[in-house]
Amino acid sequence: MSLPIYPCSDKARPFVLKIDNSTEILERKGERHRLYPFPEMPLGYSFAVPYSPSKYKSVAVTASVMGKKLNRRFKIIRHKELDVVEVVRIA
Repeated sequence: MSLPIYPCSDKARPFVLKIDNSTEILERKGERHRLYPFPEMPLGYSFAVPYSPSKYKSVAVTASVMGKKLNRRFKIIRHKELDVVEVVRIA
């Protein structure tokens, strides 16, 4: 499963420290066996996964672990209107 990395949503923008206002969708490089693309995410970019309570918990725990491992900060935002969970790199 390869999740695309794209610029963060307007709902996530207030949480990002610096934004370059790019609209470029990034292709993932490197290891393809990872489920979530945390190491490849530039500041202000995000990926989305379909919402379910178990998926929300899974992605939140993984974001916390990877944030500590990579020395980065991630924010989890649920978009109820789209029924997705967005993971944004904020620092």
